[in-house]
Amino acid sequence: MICGIDEAGRGSLIGPLIICIIYLEEHEEDYLKKLRVRDSKKVTKIRRKILFKNISKRFKYDIIKLEPKKIDEYVLKSSLNKLELEEIVKVLNRKRLKKIYIDSFYSNPNTLKKELKKRLNYDCEIISENRADSKYIIVSAASIIAKVIRDTEIENLKKTYGDFGSGYPSDIKTISFIKEYYMKYKKIPEIVRTSWKTLTKLKNDFFYCELPF
Repeated sequence: MICGIDEAGRGSLIGPLIICIIYLEEHEEDYLKKLRVRDSKKVTKIRRKILFKNISKRFKYDIIKLEPKKIDEYVLKSSLNKLELEEIVKVLNRKRLKKIYIDSFYSNPNTLKKELKKRLNYDCEIISENRADSKYIIVSAASIIAKVIRDTEIENLKKTYGDFGSGYPSDIKTISFIKEYYMKYKKIPEIVRTSWKTLTKLKNDFFYCELPF
């Protein structure tokens, strides 16, 4: 058995970070090729949903959901890399895998590889690379699942909070939502990652008052 690992929403200001670990036998990659699976960023939203349906029907996978509060806790005391590493290892140590393909969330992929090897309770081959989602089809499949689940999470949050845009710091609509929410309720919504530097900038640029973080 091999696995592919990728995430969605790492740089987002709003909502959870979703990590997908998908499992299959090596020969089953042929099925992914027939589906023409690609990195989630390279296919349309409609196409992602179709691929998600076909992939999830055939293969088992685990989802790790990291909420803003947990992310903030680790960013402030340690690092997001450490949180992701710990959560992924918890899942992988319940398996016995021949090979692991992972889209490295460390700038140096070899560092992630070494950290995984130290923490896994069994030996296996680890392929850790930046942009692995565009190089290995099993990681592309993980990226599809992570992205669709993350998008669903965001749509559900919008049903409660209204349209806040993409949730990313570069989105003017997202920034306006946080500003307006704070002005109305005198607090930052719990769906926002308050440890992000963007919040410090908002405090300086817009709020002119001490925020509760």
